[in-house]
Amino acid sequence: MGRLSASWLAVLAALTFAKTAAADGATFTCHPDLVVSANVRVVAHCASGYAISGGPTIFWFAYPTSDSANASRMLSVFETANAIGATVTFYFDTNDLSGAAYGCLNSDCRAIWAATTP
Repeated sequence: MGRLSASWLAVLAALTFAKTAAADGATFTCHPDLVVSANVRVVAHCASGYAISGGPTIFWFAYPTSDSANASRMLSVFETANAIGATVTFYFDTNDLSGAAYGCLNSDCRAIWAATTP
């Protein structure tokens, strides 16, 4: 079997994480300037953030490693985009603060449920 392209990995990740968008669902596209794999999360950082109206600006987008298979897919999408200079579109709920349980600070980070590349 041949290697999957970054675009196909992104499609696979989006389909894997597909679920109904929350009422406060949002998308944000950026070029990740830093990608981190930690014990409890994988995260991507954007130099320009997503400003929540009346709230904080979000620079970090995270996925928990407790779901290791999907976290691995997310990390692959993040790292590929970072390496080739592509953008990533993050799908998240602006009011979802559950990421705090795995180190995603409410002040500048949001948990994501999908990520895609062009």
